[in-house]
Amino acid sequence: DPAAILILTFSNRAAGELSARLTTAAPEAAPKLWIGTFHAFGLDLVRRYHDRLGLASNPSLFDRSDAIEVLEDILPTLPLVHYRNLWDPAMVLRDIVGAISRAKDEIVGPQRYRELAKAMEANACDENARIAAAKCLEIADVYDLYEAALRKHGGVDFGDLIMRPTQ
Repeated sequence: DPAAILILTFSNRAAGELSARLTTAAPEAAPKLWIGTFHAFGLDLVRRYHDRLGLASNPSLFDRSDAIEVLEDILPTLPLVHYRNLWDPAMVLRDIVGAISRAKDEIVGPQRYRELAKAMEANACDENARIAAAKCLEIADVYDLYEAALRKHGGVDFGDLIMRPTQ
């Protein structure tokens, strides 16, 4: 049954090309297929099951710039040591948002991220490893605050579109 087929791609361009090819090859079945990106599918699931995820019915979608802006808003409360840059705070916020995004893509929430960072710290055998662990612990602190800020704004980011439906 074509309506039971889900086709996911990494890019909108690939989804569009695939849809066009399927429309040509199977014009009667193509409209019944769900074709789109992982993120579009995740957004669809988040909107459908928002109540189960503790979200508003139509949560705001925060892109990378929005995520950095959320962190800039709470910058004075962020416990930054390794990621402190007084000259250009947004520069390090990009790195932090990138780390959180990668964690979410790997289905690692704030609590698990902290556990992994603590394990890194416990297993650190030299100064470089200790610094890397301290940076991860710092990101864990920011991750908690970032998630609280996202909830306050009623939003989700692109990482949530992968992590939340998977959970």
